[in-house]
Amino acid sequence: MQGSGAPAVTRRDALALLDRVGVLRHRSDLDLLLFFAEHPSALLAMDSLAAFVGYSHHQIAGSIEVLVAAGLLQRRQTQAHAARLYVFDPGAAAGAWLPALLAAAATRAGRLALREALALRSVDSAGGSRVAGG
Repeated sequence: MQGSGAPAVTRRDALALLDRVGVLRHRSDLDLLLFFAEHPSALLAMDSLAAFVGYSHHQIAGSIEVLVAAGLLQRRQTQAHAARLYVFDPGAAAGAWLPALLAAAATRAGRLALREALALRSVDSAGGSRVAGG
């Protein structure tokens, strides 16, 4: 049930949106981006961050590197804590693709479509075929 009145996000819509975004490769990248969009400034240890988003330390470390390399996330070590300060800074993405991504991910169905599209892209990059349609 789509309580928000937002149009359903199809697999094709999700694939097109992910092509626009260009930097997200794995489900953990998406989930971490959504976490930081919701919590734009967070002082967390890596283990805590992994627990919050439900991925292994290794997966989160890779996704953090993706977001940092894309210029979407800044990471700062603090003197007083073992935790790091993560600051979400979408810059140009805020006007380009971020609003569309957040709108698509605002519903359970949209998040599932995006996650499925990322899984299909992973298969595609590993030599499988991408499934189009919705």
